[in-house]
Amino acid sequence: MATASGLDRREYLERARWRSRRGMLEIDFFLVGFAENRLADLGEAQQAEYTRLLECEDVDLHAWLTGRGESPDAGLHAMITLIREYAAQPGR
Repeated sequence: MATASGLDRREYLERARWRSRRGMLEIDFFLVGFAENRLADLGEAQQAEYTRLLECEDVDLHAWLTGRGESPDAGLHAMITLIREYAAQPGR
């Protein structure tokens, strides 16, 4: 099954996991685990929001993920909330 980006699902997930590695430990803590363990469970619309999130600047991602700022975009804010909730789970 192809995604909105035209990639098959497996290829999309592999690329998204790779792009989740940003090189900043704090951001990687949030994104890599989420991409590896939850991204495949999301619907296509939420995966599209995750892809949009990956387009953001690291400084913005860091602020949003650590709670030092808030995305003005409702879709990105919702995705950040999902990621932060995942990261807060004990024993993840």
